Amino acid sequence: MWAVLDNELRLTGIPCSLVQYCRITCSLKLARGRWPGQGNKLDDVLQRLRISGNRGLHGALKDAHRLGQVIPHLR
Repeated sequence: MWAVLDNELRLTGIPCSLVQYCRITCSLKLARGRWPGQGNKLDDVLQRLRISGNRGLHGALKDAHRLGQVIPHLR
């Protein structure tokens, strides 16, 4: 599942898996479990939780910040 990140680690000379260093939380799996059968893109989840989500253009830093607000509601 995290093959892309694991491959990047290998390319930098670190021959191990990301899960050896940190706990990985999949917000999409959590959202699908809470709202099965509904749209669970980040914008959908932000709207359901009434979190300001005027993200405009995609930005990884903005998305990470918003996910930081969303994850506590999904656990």
